[in-house]
Amino acid sequence: MRRRTRYSLWGIDEGLRDLSRLSSWVAHNYSYSEKAEQILDAAETLRSTLDEAIRSSYKKGKPPGQSKCRDVQRAAHDLRIVYEETMQSKLEEQDDEAENL
Repeated sequence: MRRRTRYSLWGIDEGLRDLSRLSSWVAHNYSYSEKAEQILDAAETLRSTLDEAIRSSYKKGKPPGQSKCRDVQRAAHDLRIVYEETMQSKLEEQDDEAENL
């Protein structure tokens, strides 16, 4: 019966949305391998947190609990912070290169 039952994943949709943007975020940093690695490391943390929340939800047959939702939201926030920091440093590097020309 559990396989036929569907349940909502409210509270973790933010993490799923951020993972769907990951390929674009890494593509923006393709030529900056160190920055791309930082993004991928943060994404791996988010992925494992999402896996844990979804697995727990599946086993219980209920939506994810508040603590799991908070964990996913925190990991998603951390990923966005890493991306924003890498983009900021990338822009600063490009500005420095433009000044040197």
